[in-house]
Amino acid sequence: MRPEHFEGTTDPMIAEKWIYKMEKVFEGIRCPEDCRISLAVTVMDGMADDWWTEHRRLFFSGRSIDSITWEEFLKAFREKYVPLLARDKFRKELTHLVQRDMTVTEYEAKFTALAKFSPALVPNEEEKCHLFCTGLRHSIRAAVVSFQHVVFSKLVETAVVVEQDQLEGQARREAIGKRKAMTFKTYQGPASKRSSSNGASTFASTSGSSGRPRCQICGNLHGGVCRVGNRTCFNCGEVGHLYKVCPRKMTAKGEESVPTSIASASGGRDGIAGVLGWECNTATRFGERGAQPRVYALTHQEAQESPDVIAGMLSLNDSPVVVLFDSGASHSFISKSIIQKLQLETCPLDEVLHVALPTGITIEVKLFVKVKIKIKDQEFWAELIVVPIIEFDVILGINWLSDNQVIINC
Repeated sequence: MRPEHFEGTTDPMIAEKWIYKMEKVFEGIRCPEDCRISLAVTVMDGMADDWWTEHRRLFFSGRSIDSITWEEFLKAFREKYVPLLARDKFRKELTHLVQRDMTVTEYEAKFTALAKFSPALVPNEEEKCHLFCTGLRHSIRAAVVSFQHVVFSKLVETAVVVEQDQLEGQARREAIGKRKAMTFKTYQGPASKRSSSNGASTFASTSGSSGRPRCQICGNLHGGVCRVGNRTCFNCGEVGHLYKVCPRKMTAKGEESVPTSIASASGGRDGIAGVLGWECNTATRFGERGAQPRVYALTHQEAQESPDVIAGMLSLNDSPVVVLFDSGASHSFISKSIIQKLQLETCPLDEVLHVALPTGITIEVKLFVKVKIKIKDQEFWAELIVVPIIEFDVILGINWLSDNQVIINC
């Protein structure tokens, strides 16, 4: 570990950075207190060496270099290279520092650099967290303030996770907006005659060759109530599953017994989310169970367009997690990865579940956890079944939503 040479500068940041690096060297080689100045002055060259020689002659005359403390050296060094005017400027800049268009990582780096010049503003971790949180972008600050972090590294980690979650959510909304815009243009084609009233264009309720009216919601030709976007099966008309996993359709094809209770877990980095279900035979603490649970395929697009799911950041046992609220899920689940990350204690289920994944692999589900979930200032308990979720850490289904009288308002 070689110390960096210093020749003097007019930039206070460079001077402070040299001090920081020297102190890292002292710690790395376990340099005794009375030897620190001797090592520091050996790497001071040019104008910096001239300054120290003259300053020592004027202010430390008759004292050996070993008797001069590091604090005395720092005070003299900063008076020369980090003057009071510059320190006042940095203090004001730190006080008024806000994130704006910076990333959380960029904001943290600038905050930390300025904090070195203003120890009075950040005398401890709690004050440092408070000042840092004050300058965060409003949407991020609103999400992290409920965690009440007093450890700076934890606060920064949470802010980074929230920022990433918001960016992904924005990207999903923009993608949905583009798809809806393209669909709207498609409906404006030759088959869709439009009428205008007071300058506003609307779809006319014209009929096609089949004699059925054109729907004002989806633009297709059909009668009755439109089922687009209300999580209703297009085959049987029942709520809680999609056409591709309709029990009546699958029974008609001669397949094995089908699930009557559906639990959806939307999301997935590979564009797929699981839908878990089982026949209702034997009652357990987690609902009805009997036949082998199966995981069906649900496209990411279907999950994004669903009106009764919402994702966000919450606190689970005082740690930030990505949560999906899904009123179409009959039960609540937690990811194996977050169990390991947070070192949560698991409990055995009353009965082992054998879950078939879309890949054809069958896994055993044996465990659940009891955790504390915090939403703003309110705390809730939840019993979550451990399954291999990919994109979300926790899925809160209808059992948890109904127990706590939660209504999803998208």
